[in-house]
Amino acid sequence: MTRGGLRTRRTGSSSRLHRGPTPIPTPLDSFARCGSSFVRAKGRGRPRCGLHSMLCGFAPSATRRGRLARVCSAALPISLLGCGADAPDSLPSPGQELQLDLERTHGSPPSLELSRVESVAIDSRGRIFVVDGLQGGITVLSSALNPLQVVGRAGEGPGEFRQRQIQILDGDSLAVYDSDLGRVTVFDPDSFTVVRTFRPLGFESRTPAKYWALGQNRSLSVARQAFYARGSADDDDHRHDVVMVSGLSVTEVDTVLIMPSPEMLVVRAPGFVSVGNHPYGTQPLIQPLDSMRIVYAHTEEARVLILGVGGDTIGSGWHPTEPVDVSQRQLQEEIAENWNGPLADALRTGAPYRWPVVVALVPVVGTEQAHVWMSVRGPADTSTWPLLVFDSSGRHTATSSLPAGMVLRAVRGDIALATSTDSVGVPWIHRYRVAAPRRR
Repeated sequence: MTRGGLRTRRTGSSSRLHRGPTPIPTPLDSFARCGSSFVRAKGRGRPRCGLHSMLCGFAPSATRRGRLARVCSAALPISLLGCGADAPDSLPSPGQELQLDLERTHGSPPSLELSRVESVAIDSRGRIFVVDGLQGGITVLSSALNPLQVVGRAGEGPGEFRQRQIQILDGDSLAVYDSDLGRVTVFDPDSFTVVRTFRPLGFESRTPAKYWALGQNRSLSVARQAFYARGSADDDDHRHDVVMVSGLSVTEVDTVLIMPSPEMLVVRAPGFVSVGNHPYGTQPLIQPLDSMRIVYAHTEEARVLILGVGGDTIGSGWHPTEPVDVSQRQLQEEIAENWNGPLADALRTGAPYRWPVVVALVPVVGTEQAHVWMSVRGPADTSTWPLLVFDSSGRHTATSSLPAGMVLRAVRGDIALATSTDSVGVPWIHRYRVAAPRRR
C-alpha cells in the first residue's frame, strides 16, 4: 500500500511506515520547494501544512527569521554522523578522491569486559571513553585500549546515570547527557569529579532525546514525540523529530530542521502500546560538526547534508551504494535471540527487510579541515565494508575500508577506533592508524 509515494507495510496490529525504493539522487538544490513553511512559535517550529509535514524529506534549503523553508522530495534519506576531534593535516582537498589505508595497531584485551558497545569517543590525550549497554558508568581506556577506570555509575544521584550520551568538550572535559533524568553532567578532565550539572534550557517539562554543547553559549537538541496508548497507527506512521539550536535563555530557541523519527516496532491493543527498537529500521542522523555547522543524514543511503546552525544549507554529497537484503536465517536468529511476544510477531510479519545502508557516521573536527567519515554496510559475500570520507562542504573526497562486520566508532588525528562482535556476541574494540592518503 502506498501513501503519497511512501510505502507502508503491515506490522502486527499497527501499520508501520517504510519508504519506497530510493530513486537515483539528484543535487539537493534541484528539488522543487514545497509551498508550505514552518513558523517559529514560542521557540518551537510548527508545520503550517500537515500534508507536507508527513510526506516531505524535511531537508532545509534556506532559513529566514521566523520562517523555515524546506526541500520536498519523496525519498530523500540522507546519511552521515558521529563525534570526533582533530582532523589529520593530510585530508584530501576538494576534487581529489584518495585512498586512506588503515593499519590495525591494537585490540582490546580479554580483561576488558564489554557487553554491547553503544558509543566511543577520544580526547586530545588519546584516552578512550566507551558507553557499554550493560554497564552503568563510562569506561575509560588508555590509548592502547587498556582499562583505566570507570566514571560514574547507574543511579539518579550526582554523577549517576540512567542513560548516557557522551561528548568530549574543549579542554577534554567529559559531558554526559542523560535523557531519562533530563540533565547534563560535566566531569573534570583530570580527576573525573563532577564539575557541573544542569538541565537543557527550554525543556523544563520535557527533556530532549539528544543534546550537545555547540560552544559560543549554544546547544543542539532533538525533541522526539512520545508514544501514547491513546494514539493510533496513523500517529505512529507520521512521527517526526524537531532539531533546535538554543542560546543562553529559554527565549533563544530556534527550530532548524524537522526530520522523520526513527522507525520503531509498534504494537497496539486497547489500553496499551508496546514499542521496541526496530533492528532493521531506518533513522535520521544528526550531530554537530563544529560550533557553526550541523551534519544531517539518513541510514537509507550514503548521502550527506551540511547545515549551518541557522538551518542554511552549506553543502551536500552522495556516493552510490547497494542495499543488502536481510536473509530469512538472519531474521530467525534475531527473533530467537532478542524478541518474544507481540513484538516478535510484528517483526516476523513485516518481513522481508533490507539492512540500513549506513551503519555509523563520525564527524571529525580539526583546526584546519572538519570532515565526516561514514561506515557503510557491504554485500554479504564481501570481506570488507566501505568507509567514505566527506569534507566540510559534503564533497566525497576519500575512501577506505574495514573488515566486514566491523563498525567505525571514532576518529581523532591519525587514530581510528572500530568495534566488532565475535561468534558468541562479545564485542571487541580495535585501534587503527590512519596512513597518509594516496591517489587511487
